[in-house]
Amino acid sequence: MIHTLPLFPELDQHLIALLRSLSPEDWEKPTLAGHWKVKDVAYHLLDGNIRGISQSRDTHFPTVPDEGRYESITQFINEQNQLWVSAAQRMSYPLLIQLIDNTSHTYYEHLCSLDMMDKAIFAVSWAGEEESLNWFHIAREYTEKWHHQQQIWQAAGKPSPIMEEKFYLPFLDTCMCALPHHYRSV
Repeated sequence: MIHTLPLFPELDQHLIALLRSLSPEDWEKPTLAGHWKVKDVAYHLLDGNIRGISQSRDTHFPTVPDEGRYESITQFINEQNQLWVSAAQRMSYPLLIQLIDNTSHTYYEHLCSLDMMDKAIFAVSWAGEEESLNWFHIAREYTEKWHHQQQIWQAAGKPSPIMEEKFYLPFLDTCMCALPHHYRSV
């Protein structure tokens, strides 16, 4: 088990501090996330919190494509992500920061209520799993939060505290769980 859950509050605090430090120009900087700018990655992080709370805590699931095809699920997720980012353009940066801060706390509280060894609501399919335990689902959520936050640190040109071993090694450990699946035919 990779223990990422205790890292969420501090990781989220780093994100909020970073977002509060951004200049108007920083929000418009390009990131490594394709065509997304800093603001788009931040909108996406808010969406992750909202979806996590809605789906895991509140058992609210949108209609999804056939779960048997990884490609159709990936395409659906990408379309949903872009739809959210497009709609979120109406949101001010102070409101965005406030909502990320609020939903981060709510999502963390919910994740703390889960039994780490129970079946997760979603399998970590990029690691080849058809069923996953909550600890691995949470570790996947950690990698999502970590790598998008790191994209913002890089785009803003600021030294990243999440590159410290305490944050970076659990990210790497989780990513390494996918290697057996991706190299299964080698």
